[in-house]
Amino acid sequence: MKKTHIILLATVAMLMLLVGCGHEHDFQPVSCDAPLTCTICGKTQGDAVGHDYAEATCTEPKTCVRCGITEGEALGHDYAEATCTEPKTCKRCGDKQGEALGHRLSEANYQDAPTCSVCGATEGNPLTAGFEEHGLKINAEFDKDIPYITDTYENSKLQTTATVRYTDFKVFKGDDRLPEKDGYIWISVHADVDYTDDAAWDYGYMTGECIEDYYDIEGHDKSVVYYEKKDIPEEYKDFSDYMTYTTYTVNFHGKDYDCERLYAADEGNGWIAEKHARYGFTYCFHIPEGYDGTVLGFYHKKLDHPWEEGMYIYDMADEDTIFIRLDPELAGRV
Repeated sequence: MKKTHIILLATVAMLMLLVGCGHEHDFQPVSCDAPLTCTICGKTQGDAVGHDYAEATCTEPKTCVRCGITEGEALGHDYAEATCTEPKTCKRCGDKQGEALGHRLSEANYQDAPTCSVCGATEGNPLTAGFEEHGLKINAEFDKDIPYITDTYENSKLQTTATVRYTDFKVFKGDDRLPEKDGYIWISVHADVDYTDDAAWDYGYMTGECIEDYYDIEGHDKSVVYYEKKDIPEEYKDFSDYMTYTTYTVNFHGKDYDCERLYAADEGNGWIAEKHARYGFTYCFHIPEGYDGTVLGFYHKKLDHPWEEGMYIYDMADEDTIFIRLDPELAGRV
């Protein structure tokens, strides 16, 4: 009797469940905004998972990575201005618009390759210096005796060997005789040439002195203007009784500069003893500050090969020619 009673109670419970639902639930998957939900009776279970938004981009608003719903608006591009090498470019996503501006290049000069006036980039190389183009070599040093070969004055087949020595190379802005000028410096150097062999004593000697520009050989020579003593500027007249005055032009970083040159011969030049002749002199150059293209030289002067109009140093120079470059960086400052 007791067992029958238990079975009856279980049967009643089952009937009650069937009456309360009447079906087996068919739950659709949980979504961002809905929990598990029965498609038959609408019964829910648990909670919605909520949206998981990816941050807005330049072209898309905030977007749920699960359901694709959006919120707000796209950020829009934030373009950096175009440069010489890059078009307008979005700082966030890298999107590009339009074209690069391109460089605005200057003309090459002897010191600088073509240079962009906007960004400072360079392309190519500076102009080739005249000395390098023609294979001329700087081969002399300061305060050192250098052999110098040249023809004798009376015999083209006989040479004399002298000694050249460059000393007292200085750089200064101005002094009590030479005026100071903004953007310019003075450089000065002394040279001695000593002839002591029999050839010079017996047949005389010739001195092939030259003043050149390391960068622009032709331009320098064409720009030179020699002044007679009466036309020398007043401020230079007391420099020396032997003074000469010359103007010329150099091109430095693409700009032409008017320059000045003063020359003074030493007193007592000529034969100072038997078989000993001396030629000493001082040059002062007024040049743009930092200019390193001034060159002094002695070429092999030949009786049968005179320097004629239209010729330049590369037409005269040979293996006997001496060149020294007056680079201000090498000078002692006063």
